[in-house]
Amino acid sequence: MFGRPAGLVFLLSLVLAAMALNQAGGELPERVASHFGITGAADGWSSRSSFLTVVGAVIAGTSLLLVGIGWLLPRLPFSLVSIPHPDYWLAPERRAGSWLLIQDFLLAVAAATNLFFVLLLRETVIANRLPQPHLGAGFWLIMAAYAALLAAGTIRWLRGWRLPRRG
Repeated sequence: MFGRPAGLVFLLSLVLAAMALNQAGGELPERVASHFGITGAADGWSSRSSFLTVVGAVIAGTSLLLVGIGWLLPRLPFSLVSIPHPDYWLAPERRAGSWLLIQDFLLAVAAATNLFFVLLLRETVIANRLPQPHLGAGFWLIMAAYAALLAAGTIRWLRGWRLPRRG
């Protein structure tokens, strides 16, 4: 699973996340503005160690969940797997390739999500440098980019499950 390009990108995203957490640990104050309201103003606080532990746990948990789903799906009955045209794509001659496509998609989503968390962590570090911590426009840009990336990736992935045209 991790020897393919999607797996390598996923592993790289984990390394990047670990590096970002380590760097943030040296940049954040002891008392971290860790939650922000709709206006971007800080409205929740935590200790640096608690904040970094939660962020690290969310990254690890999300990664494990998505990788775990990719590992589990081939072991489930076909009736529990929802892809377009399952009779075609899960036929014995295409089954292994179909599972790889699903796993690669989940690894790509996990890598994108890890990058999303790394960027949010960076925005939190920047916000905590201000006298009155608040998130700037970068936060909304990151949110919009992540949502657009997931939507475009999902549409592209779903389009790949169309039946091939017959001669």
